Amino acid sequence: MRPNMLLLALFLSLPSGCSSTASSGKDNPVDAPGDAFAEEAGLQDTVPDSALDVPLELVPPDRLPVDTAPDLVPDTAPQDAALPDTAPQDAALPDAGADALPDTPSDSVADAGLDSAPDEVGLDICQPECTDKECGDDGCGGVCGTCTGAQEECVDGHCVCQPECADKECGDDGCQGSCGECPDDPCFAVCIAGACSHETTSPEACNGLDDDCDGEVDEAGSDGCTAYYHDGDGDGFGDMADSLCLCTDAAPDGYTTDATDCCDADASVHPGQTEWFTAASDPCGGSWDYNCVNGVEYQHGQTVGYCGGFLSCTGPVGWEGTAASCGQQKSWVTGCTLGFFTCDWDYTSKTQGCH
Repeated sequence: MRPNMLLLALFLSLPSGCSSTASSGKDNPVDAPGDAFAEEAGLQDTVPDSALDVPLELVPPDRLPVDTAPDLVPDTAPQDAALPDTAPQDAALPDAGADALPDTPSDSVADAGLDSAPDEVGLDICQPECTDKECGDDGCGGVCGTCTGAQEECVDGHCVCQPECADKECGDDGCQGSCGECPDDPCFAVCIAGACSHETTSPEACNGLDDDCDGEVDEAGSDGCTAYYHDGDGDGFGDMADSLCLCTDAAPDGYTTDATDCCDADASVHPGQTEWFTAASDPCGGSWDYNCVNGVEYQHGQTVGYCGGFLSCTGPVGWEGTAASCGQQKSWVTGCTLGFFTCDWDYTSKTQGCH
């Protein structure tokens, strides 16, 4: 502060064989007459005591001297504003609050000795261009907006929904459109998970339609089908255990509508067989049931023939002794002959036929 600098000057001028010299500054540091301190120092007193010898905080505001002489350097430091100058001119020591560098009208930071360029510099500032655009580049390295839809993409500055129909033949495309329409067909009339399908099915029937929607029309086993039985031996009679049910009016090759054959491996074995057989059917496991009656019929029956009587010679014709089995050859009693005190049997040979 400026009073301290004046005290330092006075201290240096105390009697010690040295004389005081004037400051090179424009202000005069010599004290005014009547100042006891100045008189003891042998100095001429030119400054009122109230400005130097009394602490500033004790001096009434209306008694503070006003600096009317211009400073060599305009004061801009905060301390100059905090404490007013108490000497008419700067003291011998430089004003610590003075600016180190002269101010220039156009430089707001010149006092710090840092700014070497004018305060205002002409710059080309990019102006974003987003007129009629909701997205995309704004021309200045930024964007005009961002598309928020899950299927939206920025096209020419506008958010455009992109339909998604990959692996879909029908249904919503995600953009309030459709991926396709299902045909007018019972099996493909309903769109389910992006595919044309059906909600319910009906049993397959012989009607020329794919009722059960399995890709086949009037397949075997459909309602209303005709049963055809396999005729393995070609005798016109089929096997009940081997059949097909088809939507056709005629039997396919190797099949018949008759399922009464009891052995489809031998054409001689079938219902209505009238022939007699003296050998069993090997293809049918040695069976004698050639006419499929679920039993055996004997060609010559089971009657036993004999001859006899009191004073007579009579008896039935038939097998001698016991009846012959199927395929067995035995004697057959054909009649009786009465002799002189005798009764003779007449014989022939027969083989028992069966079916």
